[in-house]
Amino acid sequence: MRNNWILLPIVLQIVLALEAYIALAWSKGKAVKSSSVDLKRAALDDAAWPDNVRKINNNIRNQFEVPVLFYVLALMLWQMNAAGALAQTLAWLFVISRVLHSFVHTGSNRVPLRRNVFIFGILVLVAMAVLVLIEAFMPGLGATMPIPKT
Repeated sequence: MRNNWILLPIVLQIVLALEAYIALAWSKGKAVKSSSVDLKRAALDDAAWPDNVRKINNNIRNQFEVPVLFYVLALMLWQMNAAGALAQTLAWLFVISRVLHSFVHTGSNRVPLRRNVFIFGILVLVAMAVLVLIEAFMPGLGATMPIPKT
């Protein structure tokens, strides 16, 4: 398994954030066309937007919180040439958790479900952090599979 494959979930996480910006622009445009927002108030207060716009806006903010830790950990594993099968599986699990989190956050926004998906993503990051520590201080302990050179 090639070390560079860990870059794919990183790119997909970035695409998820960009998609949220596109959804926000579309939702704001729709709100403006339907006159369901006071633009003067909205310039200073996000609460002036309809709930569907605010949910997307909140989700975008969230894309620049915990995912930053994912980027750092994944790139550390990549740089250490330790992005084997385990690291890549964890990276994919994190991105899947973020997709689900975004789906819930911008959809039903059921807090208990959103919280559970969020906690799962955090646990994946903890596992990635442990993997970084193992690879940094005890390389070859067997936490990652060797990556053939191509």
